[in-house]
Amino acid sequence: MNKLVLVCVAIVVIASILGLVAFIMMMMRNAASEKFTNSTIPIYITSLNDPVSKKRSATQRQALGKYGINKYKYNPALHWKRDAAKISSTFPNLNKAAPHFVKRPGAYGLTASFLQFLKTAHKNKHKLVAWMEDDVIPAGSETIGATGATKGDKKSQLGADKHKQIIVNFQNEYKAALRNLPVHNNDVYFFGHTSYCEPTPTSVASGDSFVRIARDAKYKAGGPGTSFIIFSNDAVVAIQQWVRKNDIDLPIDMLFMKFIRDEVITGWEVNRSITHNHMFYGLFEQIDTYCDHRKNNTIDN
Repeated sequence: MNKLVLVCVAIVVIASILGLVAFIMMMMRNAASEKFTNSTIPIYITSLNDPVSKKRSATQRQALGKYGINKYKYNPALHWKRDAAKISSTFPNLNKAAPHFVKRPGAYGLTASFLQFLKTAHKNKHKLVAWMEDDVIPAGSETIGATGATKGDKKSQLGADKHKQIIVNFQNEYKAALRNLPVHNNDVYFFGHTSYCEPTPTSVASGDSFVRIARDAKYKAGGPGTSFIIFSNDAVVAIQQWVRKNDIDLPIDMLFMKFIRDEVITGWEVNRSITHNHMFYGLFEQIDTYCDHRKNNTIDN
């Protein structure tokens, strides 16, 4: 009888231990997921309040959630036409008559939206802060169907294990980039650019997470990518000071190259590309934008 009691007690103890181990492992997995989410710095997504942008933002939220990025705020974008009066009064030195803005009026609104983001970042005094456009998605999002659609029906060709591998690869690369942000002076970190399926123009420094953008770097789009950028507080302050003293007649991608050439900021670009859509270089892609066609283009509407 005593042996039977001891066996029962042993079974209960073992079951309790196994249950405790399972609980601890579950908490560790949840903590790891939460650690990834909380490791991200403040992200401000710039988006217009219109039906097209709302639909695009919903697609983006779906993809970001799939990759574990769930904490971000919105920077209400300024529309070049609907918000013209507000833009001209708030940013009088933003030259609407500049040739680049006449050719692409949407770039005028996007540049104003960036200036508005800077004001918010400066006010909140974030040590680091990220700018993100509302059509930007983690690398591989469309490949695994995280946006609800895929290009070339790739989703049907990939299993769940491959989906997980793509997500984990992005998370690891993103965390590694955040851990290895170089520090120089007024630092700005670009997480990729639109390459139009051509080689990156920046030189590759083996082993470094970022490469410094040369003053004479040639980007096909006129400057480094504006899809996802991290700014140091020093850079935010330096750009704000420059903006107060100068007229602005360039869209933000070209403006960033001017800042780099004039040493207003130190530009760094992520030194690794994991994109599946080779229209882009870096860690992020854009919704419905490919080398051979583009469905996603509402900036000038």
